Amino acid sequence: MPSDKPKRLISASRRTDLPSTYGRWFQNRLEAGFCKTVNPFNRKQVSTVSLRPEHVAGFVFWTKELAPFLPQLDQVSARGWPFVVQYTINDAPRLIEPNTPPLEHTLETLARVFPGSDPPQGSPLRRLVWRYDPILLTDVTPVAFHLANFERLAQRLRPFTDEVTVSFAQLYAKTRRRLNEAQEQGLHWVDPGDSEKRALLDELARVACANGLRLHVCCQPELLTDGVRAASCLQAARLGLDSPGVAPTRQGCQCEVAKDIGAYDTCVRGCLYCYAVGSQKRAEQRLKAHDPTSPFLFQ
Repeated sequence: MPSDKPKRLISASRRTDLPSTYGRWFQNRLEAGFCKTVNPFNRKQVSTVSLRPEHVAGFVFWTKELAPFLPQLDQVSARGWPFVVQYTINDAPRLIEPNTPPLEHTLETLARVFPGSDPPQGSPLRRLVWRYDPILLTDVTPVAFHLANFERLAQRLRPFTDEVTVSFAQLYAKTRRRLNEAQEQGLHWVDPGDSEKRALLDELARVACANGLRLHVCCQPELLTDGVRAASCLQAARLGLDSPGVAPTRQGCQCEVAKDIGAYDTCVRGCLYCYAVGSQKRAEQRLKAHDPTSPFLFQ
């Protein structure tokens, strides 16, 4: 009997680095055929998300470390689902990203997942979007650092993708608090004006184009120019699917309809600019309490 539920994209996850840390949980949920999520803005609202083949159009994975998730990617492909990996690769100083794997390790992983050849006829599509995101300007990562760093990364990543998404750090209250704490320890940061940001973006777009990459900006419409377009990070067309329509999550967002199965305050990477973790201690406690057999990533 055909299902009356439409297929939809599953996002895993804008709220945490699910592939690097919660692969066992994800595998258990695929085998169970469903998971449960809690609305982060109304914890009384609980949703059951079907992960059955007839209900899932494809997956979008968000991560800084894909290697632990390779067995789960194999299972996704074996079930016939296409997927996109939104892969953040900044290669920033440890002061900014204390727990991100070395670039060479990331490149080795990419070579295993995205070997550069077309997939065999009939196999699920897999795509990579490089995220140089966010751009944080500090005394250890000034404009000159980003120009040189972005060009170096573009040259190394061009065999794996034709698209890069960028944005400047969004200074939410929890992000600003973390940056101010770092400033008290001697790290100086600045949030430049829009004209300065656009000038840097124009330079990055030029470098991207020279390396065969299209550059898009995430959720910052005030920075768009003729050469810098808006990103749609959740986009069905990347997977060869029809668009289910746009469903913005914040101002300037161009993402399409998808269901996120992650949870905030569960990533323990400790990145200085993180918007998804309000308390590093809370995230560590939640990881310790995580139950991979639960239908919830964290309840």
